Amino acid sequence: MKSKNLFQKGSLRLTTFFLTFLFSLLLIVSCSKNNSDYGDVKSPITISADIPVDVDPELQKKLKAKNDNLYELNQAFNKHSWESFVAIFWPRDKNGKPMPNFTDKGIPTWMGWKEAFQVYREDGGIPSPWGSKRTGGGLGLVESVHHDSEARVFLTSESPAHTGKSKNIADEVDQAFAGEL
Repeated sequence: MKSKNLFQKGSLRLTTFFLTFLFSLLLIVSCSKNNSDYGDVKSPITISADIPVDVDPELQKKLKAKNDNLYELNQAFNKHSWESFVAIFWPRDKNGKPMPNFTDKGIPTWMGWKEAFQVYREDGGIPSPWGSKRTGGGLGLVESVHHDSEARVFLTSESPAHTGKSKNIADEVDQAFAGEL
């Protein structure tokens, strides 16, 4: 008795047809379920205009005590990071109030924050009160920049390693490490 190889010319067509039919049937069945509404999928993070303060301290303590699985602790910080990211990009109206939905038109929350040069004053003074007129903080900025809320000011710093055209952009991250103490 002669055995037939599945990959012979006639059998290959039959096998291809059968596999195509099976794949199509699986695709139709899997896509036709009525219970796959994406609206029912629960978000893994809280979608809100409220900027979270920190990962829950009790949860941190509990997860650190396990000491064998830092994955869960990392997940808690990932969740916090995404919630913060969503909140700082939440649109605000012209009065600074959060819009009802994340997809509404408005100015992102972070655009209403003070700039680094307003907080970290050249003279070492305290920042001006919130909501006060934008000032240069002794930086010698042109007057037009003070009144233009759309203008962004980039501070630069020099160090022995970075001088001239290769200055670092100084911001709130670099302030604590701006030079020798």
